[in-house]
Amino acid sequence: MPAGHRWTVSASRAEGSPRMDESLARRLGAEFLGTFVLVFVGCGTAILNAGNKGINLLGVAIYCADSRAGQLMLIDGSTGQESDGHDWNNLLGRWGLLQHDTVIARWMRAIAWLVCVGGIIIAVWSALQLRQRETAAS
Repeated sequence: MPAGHRWTVSASRAEGSPRMDESLARRLGAEFLGTFVLVFVGCGTAILNAGNKGINLLGVAIYCADSRAGQLMLIDGSTGQESDGHDWNNLLGRWGLLQHDTVIARWMRAIAWLVCVGGIIIAVWSALQLRQRETAAS
């Protein structure tokens, strides 16, 4: 048995059945919970948040690319051609950029993918940094 390791015998247990010291159990539980929360929840949140923003931007890019064509279905069940156009048609028209709708949509898609991939890279990097700090501390 390692030096400094303590076992106690509980009165409710069979004689000679070892029981882990309560303070050691608490420390192990706290270590497990803390590591779980930091790594899985913290990094998972970064991935999901970036992924969510990136996926949303991909959806926005689809409607931006449809500004002039107006073929996509809108919330009210009509298409952009059947109504007065959708939001991106109105916005880009006001800004004088309607003729560049597909170019703007391509840039949006590129940025969306960078956000998604960037979130994964940041989460993995954070997990590696955490592991490196834990290794250096022990």
